[in-house]
Amino acid sequence: MESQRMTWLYDRHHSLKHNKAERQAILSTYRLAKRPTLSSEGMVGESCIVRTNCFSVHLESLDDQTIYEYDVCVTPEVGINRAVIRELVKQQKDSGLGGRLPAYDGRKRLYTSGPLPFDSHRFLVLLDSIEDSPEESRHLRVRDFVVTLKFAAKISLRTLRKFRGGKPNRGSRAALRALDVVLKELPTARYTQFAGSFYSPNLGECRQLCKVLESWRGFHQRIQATQMGLQLNIGQIPTIHRGVSSSVFIKPVPVVDYVAQLLNEDILLDRPLCSTEFLKIKEALEGLKVQINGNLFNTYHVQDLVHQAASFPVNFSIQYPSLPCLKVAHFGETILLPLEVCKIAEGQCHQKQLNAKHMAALLQVARQPPNERDYNILQTVHQNKYQEDPHAKEFGIKIEEKLVSIKSRILPAPWLKFHDSGETTEFLPQLGIWNMMHKKMIDGGRVKSWACVNFCWSVREYAARNFCYDLGFMCRESGMVFSVKPVLPLVIAKPGCVESALRTLHDDVMDILRPQGRKLDLLIVILPNNNGSLYGDVKRICETDIGLISQCCLAKHVLKMNKWYLASVALKINAKMGGRNTILVDALEMRLPHVRDTPTIVFGAHVTHPHPGKANSSSIAAVVASQDWPEVTKYAGLISVQACHQESIQGLFKVQDDPERGTTTGGMIKEHLMSFYRATKRKPGRIIFYRSVAIHVCLLTTIMRILMIQLQTYGLGTKRPRYYHVLWDENNFLAGSFQELTNYLCYTSATCTQSISVVAPVHYARLLSSRARCYIKPRSIGDSTSHTSLPSEEDSSAASETGSLPPIKDNLKGAMFFC
Repeated sequence: MESQRMTWLYDRHHSLKHNKAERQAILSTYRLAKRPTLSSEGMVGESCIVRTNCFSVHLESLDDQTIYEYDVCVTPEVGINRAVIRELVKQQKDSGLGGRLPAYDGRKRLYTSGPLPFDSHRFLVLLDSIEDSPEESRHLRVRDFVVTLKFAAKISLRTLRKFRGGKPNRGSRAALRALDVVLKELPTARYTQFAGSFYSPNLGECRQLCKVLESWRGFHQRIQATQMGLQLNIGQIPTIHRGVSSSVFIKPVPVVDYVAQLLNEDILLDRPLCSTEFLKIKEALEGLKVQINGNLFNTYHVQDLVHQAASFPVNFSIQYPSLPCLKVAHFGETILLPLEVCKIAEGQCHQKQLNAKHMAALLQVARQPPNERDYNILQTVHQNKYQEDPHAKEFGIKIEEKLVSIKSRILPAPWLKFHDSGETTEFLPQLGIWNMMHKKMIDGGRVKSWACVNFCWSVREYAARNFCYDLGFMCRESGMVFSVKPVLPLVIAKPGCVESALRTLHDDVMDILRPQGRKLDLLIVILPNNNGSLYGDVKRICETDIGLISQCCLAKHVLKMNKWYLASVALKINAKMGGRNTILVDALEMRLPHVRDTPTIVFGAHVTHPHPGKANSSSIAAVVASQDWPEVTKYAGLISVQACHQESIQGLFKVQDDPERGTTTGGMIKEHLMSFYRATKRKPGRIIFYRSVAIHVCLLTTIMRILMIQLQTYGLGTKRPRYYHVLWDENNFLAGSFQELTNYLCYTSATCTQSISVVAPVHYARLLSSRARCYIKPRSIGDSTSHTSLPSEEDSSAASETGSLPPIKDNLKGAMFFC
């Protein structure tokens, strides 16, 4: 059986799941991983010097400098530990703390530059003496706090010398963590902190996006050890922005103004809200902090939106009694506040979906050419005045205020192969860009049966028919087989009847095709520009209920019928139909590094987490794997649900006890190995696994032991590089050839005609994990445990606590339907 044929390859990986000793040995080796040999192969490309958003960090002495770590316990725990520790330092620095100025991480650790005059001590802190206490503490009933400090460890900075020599260890990571906390004391006290970054309207220009939203500039900082010494990285954050970032904050406006802007219309406040409006407002307000107009000392956290009468006395005349009330927490109790008497508290990040207009305005703010980006980063460092930071002085830290320059290489682009019937059969991308002019797809897919459904009333029937005709023509011109006529005439449906419309269309189509032994190859779906959860509904129904490959197109693109848009959609359709748009010439000629000599399967994995504030949601893992060799262009994908914010993928390996067959193994890895064998009739002799992971969960490594891929494409703004860490290598790869392979894989994405900074399998895994969030049904009024599904990773709904996702239909598992 096929499962028996693949056992030889799977057992090795399965044993790591249960063999603790072997797993610990691997982890130990991983921590001490050495950079692969560079050799002459690592000198390919044009040498150059690039500036980085890093600044050199100097310590007074690495040999005899020691940092002392203390455990912190604050009781009672009410969420204002930093204010309590700040007051403790203010009262006890020169007495109980022995003149030391500690650095606090906000949770359980406190660091000092020398020993405190005790191993363990309890302090009583009274918050009433705070002159500028945070707004969260002004209404607290509890004012007395007990702070217990207990010695935990001595951290020698000498370990950083070994790190610089390429030997990371536990001590060096502890030292870096301590120094990182020290340098974050200044921005933590000065700026608004959100998701690990620091924001302020005073950091550069504050741009207004609309009446209630504005863009603040911000930065993220992290200290890192490299072979060039310690460096402070400014702005290396995992968002669409690089360096100095922009984020959207809500202005301190009345809640009713925020609601009116949210609905994008002049809301009639004297009428009840419809169910759609109610749910939209409910989603937007949950988790926000509000204040009562005229009383800025009390802040309330919004828990829900309810159709009930107010339960809190306010000195205001209620003009719109039909509007719902805010359900908020107050002194551990729940109260109801009318919308019109509340305002948004200052300094809150807007975590909800932006419409197209707001997103366009934000991108204009965020896009900056390199010279402006450099200037803003330098201005941030100058404004922070690290040289005057009392905590930096306390620990003997000095920071240079100029960007670090490093030696780099521009890796050559690979030659791309297209079909011989086109004018151009091979092409060398310039600056990472190419197009399909005078070229044909190397392997065109077939669409022999298709249909179209239109959910947008503004797109007339003739416009939809013309669009489908032009799209089919573009597909045929690009090298596909695409039937001229649809199976059924154009279907027009209402967005509110999406499920019944799709099922009815599919039934009608199959009544025609089933007697012929055929199926529907493609469904073209026309959507309104602002479609809410409609996109997610279409994808969920097509891919988990019916088993259809669909291509969604927004009304604005249908009406314009731009040929470049049609060409882009044609590439996606071809990939979904099992075709190939282009292939690397080196792959065809068996010259692709680390793939040419043996059948190789390439994996890509990504975990998408729920949006901040969705505590009852799950994370979704997606794993894709190549299904062809040596081309490495076709991929199949699998998804699984796991615990919220769990970065380690839980569904890779599974073990089950079967009463008849005994212990059986499974999981996404085994499924992909089996599908690779079925597709290629070969057993993979090598596995290459690319894992997308948030940078803060990666083990620290030196800058010379990683590959940095920088986009070489035209475009606005400054492109952000990606870092590739080699974590485990049983193949003894040379650094140069593996860098070349990784660079080449950035040119194989089927969804675009330019190189991307992430390898194609990781890009596909991201698309698939984002798509999986569409599989959760939209919530209805009164349901407080699920969330409306949306088509983007950042703003789409997450799986519920139950941890279940509807399975993808079997006929789609081998297709790249997620492109």
